[in-house]
Amino acid sequence: MTKNIWLPCCLLLLAACDTENTVSQAPTNTQAPPAEILVHNAQIYTLDADFPTASAMLFDSEGKIQEVGDAQAMLDTFPDARRIDLGGRTVIPGLIDSHAHLYGLA
Repeated sequence: MTKNIWLPCCLLLLAACDTENTVSQAPTNTQAPPAEILVHNAQIYTLDADFPTASAMLFDSEGKIQEVGDAQAMLDTFPDARRIDLGGRTVIPGLIDSHAHLYGLA
C-alpha cells in the first residue's frame, strides 16, 4: 500500500471505535468541528442498503466521518479541506475480527 492509503485506513479504524458507552464524557460542543480531510476519487463501500457506494468521504479534525457522497459535489462544498486523492482505490469499513486458528496452537 502507498502512504496515501494509510491515513484514511487509520481514520476509518478510529471512527469505528465505540465511545458512547464510556462512564464519563467531556461536554460536547454544539458546533461541528471544522472539516479537515476530504478523501476523494475512491470506491467507498458504505454497507448502507440505500446508499451502497460513494466516491468521497469527509473527516473532521477528530478523525470522525462527517459526510459520505459524490466526489465532485463534496470537492465543491468543502474547498478548504485537505484533499487526499486515492486514485480510484477501494475503501471498506474497518472490520474488527479476533480471528485466530487456536486449534493449531494446542
